Amino acid sequence: MQEPKDIFELAGDTKEATQLYVKYKIDYYKLHVAERVTNFATFAIGGVILLVLSALFLLFTSLAGALYLGEVLGNNYLGYLIVGIFYLTGIGVLLVLRGRLIQKPILKILINELFPKPKNRRA
Repeated sequence: MQEPKDIFELAGDTKEATQLYVKYKIDYYKLHVAERVTNFATFAIGGVILLVLSALFLLFTSLAGALYLGEVLGNNYLGYLIVGIFYLTGIGVLLVLRGRLIQKPILKILINELFPKPKNRRA
């Protein structure tokens, strides 16, 4: 028959088990943070690329539209003026509605990315 372990031996086993548990928990949280940072970086880099491509598209279509309007109206200056007024109106709308159109959606995306809802686990 096996002799019962001394209380100090049991305490040593508990200490090792606790240290191992803490080490695994730290590793888990490191992986969790790495996943969150990777998801956020992917979102940010994709957003920057999309923003640059959209800006280039907007630039060239604006130039083409201004030149076309200038040709139709017989004066290139008027074409550029109309396109400029169009952008000025757009800036005004964005300034008035920036909370609803820009701040809230970005805040929702960041909150959902940093604090995801727990998945329902069914047994």
